[in-house]
Amino acid sequence: CALLRSSEHDSTAAAGNGWLGLCCVAASSHHANVRALGFGGIGCALRRLEGSGRAFRERAQLELLLRALKDGVLDAPPAARLPRPIAAFAAAAARVLVKPRHPLYARLNRELLNRPWLDATELPSFLTLFHR
Repeated sequence: CALLRSSEHDSTAAAGNGWLGLCCVAASSHHANVRALGFGGIGCALRRLEGSGRAFRERAQLELLLRALKDGVLDAPPAARLPRPIAAFAAAAARVLVKPRHPLYARLNRELLNRPWLDATELPSFLTLFHR
């Protein structure tokens, strides 16, 4: 959470510069301590978004992604572990969702709106997003 305390390192910057993606990948680690740091960063970013009075265009999309990650994890940390394909998807999605002009932005947004969580048993949105 220390990286998100200053205004220059808010959740949008964390998603755009890869910090949030790093947290997602860390949450898929085989090492419990690394997973705990990853899930801690994801939780911190979600709390920061929910508690922020600051409105910005990408806020709803980032909240949607982080909630889908949180709700898709059935076990509590440290036992919880994101599957690597989902972690990679979330890492890439976070960078796309802060860039409304990105070519995948609209498709990704639609896909997240159609799913209340990211299912750990399937490749998230792979067929929908990459085979069009």
